[in-house]
Amino acid sequence: MTGGIAIRVLGRALVFFVILNLAFAVLQPLPWLGSLSLYGRVFPARERFPFGDDPARDYNLVVGNLDALFASHALAAPKAADEYRIVVLGDSSVWGVLLAPADTLTGKLNAMALRAPDGRRVRFYNLGYPDFSVAKDLMLMRRALAYHPDLIVWAVTLHAFVAERQPEHVLLQDNPADARAVAGLGLPLALNDARLAGPDLWGRTLVGQRRPIADLMRLQVLGAMWAATGIDQDLSGPAERLTIDLEPNETLRGVTSADLEGGEVLWSALDVGVKIVREADVPLLIINEPTATTGGANSDLRYNAFYPRRAYDRYRAVLTRRTGELGVPLLDVWDLSPLAEYTNSPVHLNPAGSARLAAATADALARVMAAGRR
Repeated sequence: MTGGIAIRVLGRALVFFVILNLAFAVLQPLPWLGSLSLYGRVFPARERFPFGDDPARDYNLVVGNLDALFASHALAAPKAADEYRIVVLGDSSVWGVLLAPADTLTGKLNAMALRAPDGRRVRFYNLGYPDFSVAKDLMLMRRALAYHPDLIVWAVTLHAFVAERQPEHVLLQDNPADARAVAGLGLPLALNDARLAGPDLWGRTLVGQRRPIADLMRLQVLGAMWAATGIDQDLSGPAERLTIDLEPNETLRGVTSADLEGGEVLWSALDVGVKIVREADVPLLIINEPTATTGGANSDLRYNAFYPRRAYDRYRAVLTRRTGELGVPLLDVWDLSPLAEYTNSPVHLNPAGSARLAAATADALARVMAAGRR
């Protein structure tokens, strides 16, 4: 009798387990779970999106859930009546690798206490996210519109436009519906790439989603350390040095066409970005972000480890032409900072470089806001 009861209990438990997992797969509650956040309530909201390789030292981690990213961010707070809200999109240089929040581009801009032409306080929000991907930027741009920005700044660089790089990005892989949405606006993403297919039925179950669920829980737990220390990136160790002496070649990963217009570079991302902001009646400023000129061996062929001279010069020419055709203001500050202001990457600036870029950005924004450009 006891054995029979045990079998029935186990059987019912198994049925419940199967039903629970199937219900999870059908309902797909991860977006809702991601929107539940202690940030901005129990803990201070984060100044930039969660991102980190070592949670024990960074008090941060990589979370692919877009709802969780925005729910943890200061942008999620209600917009004040006297606030002129500017969101800044871009890669790891905007996010601020090897920089404290106050030393990032948005940190330096906020320290200027700028005012809009109508007197409102200008508040900048860091929506940068590593790594290079215009598709990722467009996904974040679409999401950011729900938070009522008055202006969007989009920092770009050549690597971000390379088609081959797009399916590699964690935010595209973890948010295939958002990736399909920007593709539907005209961005030619490789949606048949298995990395953008999304999870199968098993992967959508509670068991299959246990890692993303655990990451959501860890993000909330790490909020206590963020609140106590203000640290969201470990800056205590030695940083990797920028490569000065370069390889004797002119290769650019994922690009073989000399004119950069053979489909390997997603220039249509500019058209999609302009379409997104104009439908929302939000002005856009595009920044071609600074990149290092190393001056080391083979610097006659390459500006740095990222970019061959001829390819990068062509990129700047096409970017200038296309933004001009779209009627979008472009701030091209590719050579703004001296080599001493770069850290471990040809696009990562130190605090002095961030301050220099912030000053140039503030000047450009003053013109855009004054002109009321759309």
